[in-house]
Amino acid sequence: MPNPQPKNPDSVCFCCKSEDLDCIDLGKELVDSSNFHQQNQNPPRFLYRLSVCQDCGHVEIKSDNPCWLSTRKHSFITYNEPTDYFPLIANLVRSIDIDLLDTSLHTFSYKDFNLVEYLREEFKITFVQKNDHAKTSDDWLPTSAANGDQVQPPALKNFIDEIGASAKKNKIVVISRFFDHASNIGLINAVLDLCANSVHLIFDINDYEKLFRSNTLEYVWIERRNLFNRDEIDRLAKARGTQSLMIAYESQTTSPTIFGLISNQIGKTVQISSYEALETAKPKVISRLKHLHKLWARALPQNSKLAIIGASHKGISLAQFVLGDDVHYSLHDDKESLKGKIPPVDPPLGFHRVSDFDFSSYSHVAITTTKVIAAKLIPKLRTSGFNGEFLDFDCQILN
Repeated sequence: MPNPQPKNPDSVCFCCKSEDLDCIDLGKELVDSSNFHQQNQNPPRFLYRLSVCQDCGHVEIKSDNPCWLSTRKHSFITYNEPTDYFPLIANLVRSIDIDLLDTSLHTFSYKDFNLVEYLREEFKITFVQKNDHAKTSDDWLPTSAANGDQVQPPALKNFIDEIGASAKKNKIVVISRFFDHASNIGLINAVLDLCANSVHLIFDINDYEKLFRSNTLEYVWIERRNLFNRDEIDRLAKARGTQSLMIAYESQTTSPTIFGLISNQIGKTVQISSYEALETAKPKVISRLKHLHKLWARALPQNSKLAIIGASHKGISLAQFVLGDDVHYSLHDDKESLKGKIPPVDPPLGFHRVSDFDFSSYSHVAITTTKVIAAKLIPKLRTSGFNGEFLDFDCQILN
């Protein structure tokens, strides 16, 4: 009897391996959403598909993009991470039954630098390794062995080797936003396996359980490949023989966030806080995305002219997989790092600035930045002569 063929990873759930998936194409030929390239470049394109498992409810974005980690495409792209819950993370560290004086601190990406500096000062840790192992997405392409087999990207080996080289008994490793962007289970398992060697992982992810229940879809982004809920993170940890401790957090400046600790040495007296379950076993993100397509189609009748302000992930996502192909739009952003670059949208429209642009001929402006920035922009654009509608990512009117 022949051996069964392994399942195609693109056709099974990332978490439970079920083949019962509900999917919708986000785009068959999309450029990496952080690939702001030069005029003479022809960047590769990939298929991206939003998938919901009908058995366990896991939400992911599947792709034929071979990167194990969907980090930024170029080093000039940077993202700011929240800082206001650092004191709560310090309390998590206090729950580990270890000698902090015999502990080293390590980072996975540049996003971790601020938190590591905070923990260094808080616990007077002297041995700190601040390195950007995440680097750019090309560093996370698998390589081929002499026999033709694919092997793990060198960036993963460098990360693991650095931690193993520490002479300290304990290692605290910060992996901000790692789980959101990891697209290969081998990468996740390799990082979780570190906990067998006195390694303690500090992580954070978006609180997708709350976001699934909200009326927004602005968290859908082709660089967020797995939209884990807390139970799924807990199961991943326990499957590797480790424990997890997680806390939900909300502020005025960030999306709902989960931060947590994965360790073999969480104190027995620490209580894991309870939380509400998912809205259903199967989040309704696909039906909501279809509805969002209809909302934008109705909002932009024929001959409409749309300006999208903000070339972060929300502005690019709106152009890439929400708007219809017949929508006439331009993209606007004042970031100096994007000046002269071609955005990863189709057609590849160049950037226009916001501050000195005439919007008076436009019928609609989509502001995909924060509400604080939108509140500052709207009166300025009204004064400059724009008389149309302001909309957010979810096609809701902004006043």
